[in-house]
Amino acid sequence: MDKQIYKAVTERSKGFCENEKCSAWIEGVGHLHHSISGHGKRQEHEAVETCFYICSNCHERTHKDTYFSLIFKLKAQINLMRKRITEIGIEEVRKELGGRLYG
Repeated sequence: MDKQIYKAVTERSKGFCENEKCSAWIEGVGHLHHSISGHGKRQEHEAVETCFYICSNCHERTHKDTYFSLIFKLKAQINLMRKRITEIGIEEVRKELGGRLYG
């Protein structure tokens, strides 16, 4: 895990779970969730836009509930598209998201 990414993500969260339906106070005890996963993809696509600081309950749920996990994949896609689509184009954004676009 890149320490600069971890720091930027935790600062963005302001100490709260980044699942808006939860928003539990988790400063110092939260989990860094990588929305892009799979063999060889996690490290390759690790970025501030694709990682989320979430509580242990929400993190566990992302690994058990496909729909819940998809919410974070969509959030990552929106984050990347906002930042990068004008810079690099849709196909490069698709690559940064591990080859898929959702929604």
